[in-house]
Amino acid sequence: MPYFRVSVSQKLTEEKADELVEGLGIALEAVPDKKRFMLICDLEDGKRVYMGGKKQGNFAFADIHYCGSYTHQVKCKLTEEVFGVFSRVLGITPECASLTITEHHNWGGFGNFHDDFYSDGTGQ
Repeated sequence: MPYFRVSVSQKLTEEKADELVEGLGIALEAVPDKKRFMLICDLEDGKRVYMGGKKQGNFAFADIHYCGSYTHQVKCKLTEEVFGVFSRVLGITPECASLTITEHHNWGGFGNFHDDFYSDGTGQ
């Protein structure tokens, strides 16, 4: 249910990609009620990434989506954890990484639809 679209400039081996996704799953647990088994990760490696008009040799970008609304502190902790994974697994410094976080109030997954603003008495 949480969806991470991650683009990295490096071309990754299967092992390195698996290590990255595993680390991002662990990082996700910085968000209350989110568990690593929930993570959907769309990983794009070997991307041409430009920042300030200059091609970046070792850069990562994560576009993070999840259902719910969390405090500024939770989002800061998630950001810190994701950047830590980029550093440990890919050798990417925080200065060479960026991310966005989008919070949604409804989401479909696991055969159900959840909406923060609607309840029909069934809990869905």
